[in-house]
Amino acid sequence: MASLPSQRIAWLAASLLALLGCTVAVENPPAYDAERDLCAAKRKGEWERRLASCRDEYEADASCGGLISFTGQLEGEPLTVDSELGASEFSDRVNAEGAELREDVKLQGRSPYFVFTFEWRGLGADLSSENGPRTLSFGAGVGGQESLEDELVRGALRMTVGGETRAFAPRGGSLVIERQTQGEQVATFETNFGGSDDLTGCFHAFAVKHSIVRDVAADAGL
Repeated sequence: MASLPSQRIAWLAASLLALLGCTVAVENPPAYDAERDLCAAKRKGEWERRLASCRDEYEADASCGGLISFTGQLEGEPLTVDSELGASEFSDRVNAEGAELREDVKLQGRSPYFVFTFEWRGLGADLSSENGPRTLSFGAGVGGQESLEDELVRGALRMTVGGETRAFAPRGGSLVIERQTQGEQVATFETNFGGSDDLTGCFHAFAVKHSIVRDVAADAGL
C-alpha cells in the first residue's frame, strides 16, 4: 500500500493504518475486510433484513438509529463501511406559515477502526406532505448560510480514532432524499472531498433524538 504524504496525515501519525483498516502485519485485517457495500443492488436482501431488525429495535427501545453504508476513497486510501446508527438526531424548524421543515440531521456510527458522524444541514421541505425524491447539491446559500428553501445542502464528515478527530467537507456531489418524515430520513449520497477522494453511500435513519424550533413569528400566532 502506497504511503501518504506526511503533511496530509499529521493528525493520524501512528494511528493512520488503524483508521484505514490496515496493520503492519498482513495477516491482521479481517475485521475491516468484513465490511460490505450494503448499498449495492446485489446486497439489497441483506440491507432489508438488517434494516427490519434495526426497526424492531428502534420501536422496542430506540436502541438502533438506522443503517448506513458507504464506500470509496479518503485521504488516498480505500474504505468500505456498513454500520448501524446510534443516536440519530433530527432538528426541524417551524416557519412563520406553520410548516415544519427539516433543518439538520446527524448520523453517528462506527466501523471496526473508527467512529464517524455525518451531518447534513439545510435540507428543507415541508414534512406535512409526502414529496417524491429530491436532489440537493452540496453548497451554501448567500453569505455562506444554510437555507431551507433552496436546492443546496451543507455536509460534514467527522472521523475519530485514537483520540484524534478529522473533519471533511464535501466539495461536490449530491444528496438524493428518497423519504423524509418526522421520524425517518432516507437518502443516497455521492460526495467529493477534493481530488480523487470520493464516497458514495446510502442510509435509512430513525429519529432517536428529535428537536423542533419555532420561528418567533410562528409562536406569536399560537
